[in-house]
Amino acid sequence: MKRWQPYLPILGIFFLALAVRVLYNLTVGKNYVAGYDAQAYEKIAFNIVREHCFCLNPHMPTVGRAPLWPGIIAAFDILLGPSNLYMRLFLCLVGSGTCVLVYLFAREVFNKQIALLA
Repeated sequence: MKRWQPYLPILGIFFLALAVRVLYNLTVGKNYVAGYDAQAYEKIAFNIVREHCFCLNPHMPTVGRAPLWPGIIAAFDILLGPSNLYMRLFLCLVGSGTCVLVYLFAREVFNKQIALLA
């Protein structure tokens, strides 16, 4: 147990942040429809899968967006289907990891108590 003690704040922050994000996505954000930038990335990803083209509109290539994020969305689409729920749950993991990074940074710059507040 003493071996795990230094990691308890990190695990607590990660799982608390994850629980809040997942709960929100499964309740309030249940019927989420992408808009603006998210919609553009989603359209490019779906065109990658269906039309084999990096394009906003079918057969009209675009260079206005970076390729990594549409590629990740396309991979989720291929592996798990076209629902954006899986992508949003993946983003819950990414966001929870970001909370841990903020804690670690604040712990280095300030102290453990300030880091827990951050």
